[in-house]
Amino acid sequence: RTGLGDGNFALPRHLSVSAYDTGRSKLVLSHDETEEVAEVPRDFLTPFLPRQLSPEAPPLTREEALRVRDDCLRSLKDRLVERATIVQSRLDEENAALSKRQTTFQRNRDHMDPREEEEYEAFCQEAMFRIQILEQRLERHTELSLHKYAELDTRLRSDLRLAALAG
Repeated sequence: RTGLGDGNFALPRHLSVSAYDTGRSKLVLSHDETEEVAEVPRDFLTPFLPRQLSPEAPPLTREEALRVRDDCLRSLKDRLVERATIVQSRLDEENAALSKRQTTFQRNRDHMDPREEEEYEAFCQEAMFRIQILEQRLERHTELSLHKYAELDTRLRSDLRLAALAG
């Protein structure tokens, strides 16, 4: 343990860290980061407000409140439509791939060996499963979108910063 050349050297005790301590350090660091994130309150309306509202600031005018409400609802709608478009495009891709494979199978059916037919059947089963999942996701997204939009509208109507809308 004396020389560097023989490969047997000892680290000072304060420099050696066991694997368990490293894991704990990462856990502590990740816990500290999540605490920092959790401390910052997120307000759904802040990005849409024309100015920072404080207790001594004048309230929003009716036009400003309408613009804020419309921008907030439009943003949600855009995100929901974008998500639906993504799911729909994936569904279309799966249907197109299945259709192409079915066409190829029909054309080459007479010249295929049993192994190729089994591969085709397995592909069709997997594709139908993926299509079914995507259809369910799209249907669920559509249902949830209506609820999310109505919920946001209700939250906006009850938000005190948009009190000008009630009058």
